[in-house]
Amino acid sequence: MPVQPPSEADELKMVYQEIIEGCTRSSKGFFIKHLYELEQIELTRKRIEFIQDYVNQGIPSEDDRLTRLKEDGEWSNEKDEDIKAYRQTIADNERMVTQVIAQQQGAIRHAIATNRQQLIALLTERKNLIGTTAEELADRDGSAFLAYLSLHKDRVCMLPLFAAWEEFESLDEETSQKYLDEIDHALGRLNEKNVRRIAALPFFLNSFSYCKDNIQTFLNKPISQLTNYQVHLFSLGSRNLNILAQASGSPPDYFDKVTADAICLWYDQQYSIIIGKRKQ
Repeated sequence: MPVQPPSEADELKMVYQEIIEGCTRSSKGFFIKHLYELEQIELTRKRIEFIQDYVNQGIPSEDDRLTRLKEDGEWSNEKDEDIKAYRQTIADNERMVTQVIAQQQGAIRHAIATNRQQLIALLTERKNLIGTTAEELADRDGSAFLAYLSLHKDRVCMLPLFAAWEEFESLDEETSQKYLDEIDHALGRLNEKNVRRIAALPFFLNSFSYCKDNIQTFLNKPISQLTNYQVHLFSLGSRNLNILAQASGSPPDYFDKVTADAICLWYDQQYSIIIGKRKQ
């Protein structure tokens, strides 16, 4: 007899458990630690080291390559400004789309998609012209270093899968890529959409409401030791609790025929209404 897949609610509760525990178990049996801010900074520091190492080996930096391309007339400052403008416009529209009524969101999302296509075209052109740079190679090594920091033998993430970075670095490319692929696959459920869904559902908001004024009491950790997923979930949860306090009604009850997306939509619509009243 075939096994029934988990319901949406059960699936989201399992994702929630991973966020709260700060780790995800992979299908291969090892655990993937969710990094907190200081560990992300360590990753940044290591990437800077990688870039410097490649520059010392004679690999050009991106700035060096762009300078040469501009001198040769193959690239221009105007195109750099276009890239900045597209990025800024996309960021502004993405902030705006949650602050307007639902009927206006379609046009804004269409503008975001159009600008993103134009941005991708320019970035692709620039990438093809630049070729391999120290930053590109450092990004590759940075992904490997991220895997090294994340991989553990135990659920509480006290026993690293690799004793030292040099041990992971010595793996052949095929083996290290398998670890990277497994991390991407295992963390796939912890996407933006699922975090937004969890932040809108009663099983999270009911308990979170008791400590929204002092988030440290929720996990008994200082903010600096919360993972990126935890910080994002708590930020969305605080937003939704504020919406509940100001909204004129209540979100739809969560059951089989009411999806988490429908509840998220209710919060977004109420947020738009609240922002609209403030502007008036």
